[in-house]
Amino acid sequence: MSSAAPSSGSPLVVIGRYAFRYRDALLPVALVGLAALWSPPGSAAGRRLDQIAFTAAVGLALAGQSLRVLVIGLTDIGLGGRNRTAYAEHLVQKGLFGHCRNPLYVGNACIQTGMLLAVNHTWAYLIGLPLIALLYRSIVAAEEHFLAGKFGDAYRDYCARVPRFGFRLSGLRATLRAAPFDWPRVVRKEYGRPFAWITILIAIAIYKDVRTVGFEASLPVIQPALVIWGVAVAAYLVARTLKKANRLGSD
Repeated sequence: MSSAAPSSGSPLVVIGRYAFRYRDALLPVALVGLAALWSPPGSAAGRRLDQIAFTAAVGLALAGQSLRVLVIGLTDIGLGGRNRTAYAEHLVQKGLFGHCRNPLYVGNACIQTGMLLAVNHTWAYLIGLPLIALLYRSIVAAEEHFLAGKFGDAYRDYCARVPRFGFRLSGLRATLRAAPFDWPRVVRKEYGRPFAWITILIAIAIYKDVRTVGFEASLPVIQPALVIWGVAVAAYLVARTLKKANRLGSD
């Protein structure tokens, strides 16, 4: 656990400033390109392995999303950025931020690694995993530079106590019990993210099945997948409507 913040000229900070601006688009665009490289397995064993990888992808995405839900439900973190740059009005140390400095990014990385597992292609791993690591390490470097400049010794002390990406387990049970859980805040802030990764997983599943067996033979996969997507669309629209009507509180 290093308490030293990177300098403004650090390559990670420079990359992180740009990555922060486009963080919501970089990995989805890369994922589309990586998915295009996939080709159907040539054996039954290969197809079975692909199915196992997809099941693991769903599990990892759910784990990442669950972590994000816990973080947001336990702590009002306010704005994490302004004008596409790092920003914070106060140093958040409550909730899971008392155990990990970047739990939301850990959740994101789990979800996005799950998307790579869904693609399950050598180049997806060789390109996608380093890209995810570079993206979040550089974004965090840029944020650390900003936070150290704004909060000084308080932030350096926080860094000395709490891991950057790992989790300090001491006191975790007490943290989970201490704060009331705010479901309206979770829905208000997070409803778009599960809709996005569910949509991506469904698209990957349909794309791979059609390429493997053809459109007509894929209908037993396509039809239930579209039903699941329809439920996701309905949930997204309900959450968005409630948010716009200020039925879920405000930031």
